Amino acid sequence: VLEATNGQKKATERLKAIKEELADKKKSIIPTKMYEHEGRQVIGSEYETILDNVIQAYTLFLILIANSPQLLMHKESSPFSKKTLASLNLSENEIKGSPKYEYMKSFITENILPSESDKVIIFTQFERQARELAKIAPKNTVMITGSHSSDEREAAIDGIWNNPDIKILIGTAAASTGKVYARIA
Repeated sequence: VLEATNGQKKATERLKAIKEELADKKKSIIPTKMYEHEGRQVIGSEYETILDNVIQAYTLFLILIANSPQLLMHKESSPFSKKTLASLNLSENEIKGSPKYEYMKSFITENILPSESDKVIIFTQFERQARELAKIAPKNTVMITGSHSSDEREAAIDGIWNNPDIKILIGTAAASTGKVYARIA
């Protein structure tokens, strides 16, 4: 069993409380009334949509906290991520580690020793996480994410199935459909 770090637990508690506050605030909105949001006036129905989007962003943030909190500190992190992390008052050390991520790194670097015919496919929800895992994976790894062109995806699919030297495919949802999935099924 992989335990969450203290930083992950603290962040999760605080983020759940924020989500509950926002949900309560949303319940009290009158659709035709004007509200202030980030220095501008918005009508209630628009404010409900804004709060829905913010709640959704916090939900995604909770998933990242649980799986790969180090991605929240990545140079590509959104201003929302940076602002939210700052508001949690956690040190970089408290949020940096993730037992799940460390286990996956260990699994990739120490345990993937496939036989000549074995292939390993690793799916992840986030493109940044796929890139981070690909950095520590052996050289005989291909990757498919939403940012790859169809030609790049075809080459990776061809490689994983037809090149005996390529043993690992790391991919996001972009790799979970079509030809990759057909070969797994």
